[in-house]
Amino acid sequence: MTRRLHTLLLTAAALLLLAAACTEKNPIDNYPVALRLDLTFSDKALRTVPSATTYTRQSHPLNNAYRAFGFGGVLVVHGIDGEYYAFDLACPYENLRSVLIEPDADVIYAICPQCGTKYLINDGSGAAVEGPSRHGLKRYNVGREGVSTLVVYN
Repeated sequence: MTRRLHTLLLTAAALLLLAAACTEKNPIDNYPVALRLDLTFSDKALRTVPSATTYTRQSHPLNNAYRAFGFGGVLVVHGIDGEYYAFDLACPYENLRSVLIEPDADVIYAICPQCGTKYLINDGSGAAVEGPSRHGLKRYNVGREGVSTLVVYN
């Protein structure tokens, strides 16, 4: 009986350790994100499938539409499934505001110019598929207001 209990406890402990490893925190800290994107005019390039646009403090001045840009900036992707996704531009492996991922021409991957990690973006996962990073990209929420406005937030 005690051997069986011992085995059960060891199994439970191993499962808890595995669960903790799977929920490891993304190294990119939480910074406010608040973007209101107009798909009719200023952000109409995002209507194309697939497409991607980057938003940073340097490229878009703060105003009513662009209020907060996360840690390194925001990458908004119109994925191959027609859905919109948003990620922080900072590479989780480098964890620096100055090292920003760049989407490739086909909007399949975003690549870190420093460490070379490739992140899958066109399916919304942001998963690291090649390179040294163990973490995927930090994701942000994307909602719709009406037909022509996207709201990116956390």
